[in-house]
Amino acid sequence: MANETLITDLVAQEALDQLAALDQAMQDTLDKYTEVGKELAKGLKIPVEVQGDLDKVTQVYNTQMKNAAQTTQQLTQIQQQQQQVIANTTNTISRQLAEHEKLNKAQREAYTEQQRGLEIAKNVLGTHDHNMERMAMHTKKLMNHNQASK
Repeated sequence: MANETLITDLVAQEALDQLAALDQAMQDTLDKYTEVGKELAKGLKIPVEVQGDLDKVTQVYNTQMKNAAQTTQQLTQIQQQQQQVIANTTNTISRQLAEHEKLNKAQREAYTEQQRGLEIAKNVLGTHDHNMERMAMHTKKLMNHNQASK
């Protein structure tokens, strides 16, 4: 369509690229989170026979919980960044659509004024066909008058 508005007409390519990068970062973080969960599960499978084994399980647990906390924090940061980009993009789109609406309203008002002007001109001057009929009638009267004057 000729009047079709594309998202790239309203949003800078950088914002779209940033969203794509954040999506990838989120996926990478979720993959890391999954890996941390798997590592944590491995710690549960370690046989505990002596105190050293229990210390090892505790160390694995603490390390993986620290990794899980860091990954959760990264995920939260990425989500916040993504929300900010989306909010900025939404605001930009809203402003531009409001500007388009103002322009459309002005164009509709101008069109309505032009139509009223044409209607006034038609009422004052008459239609072309009506004017041609009147001119033919007057021409005929003038010819009849000229012939009668002779």
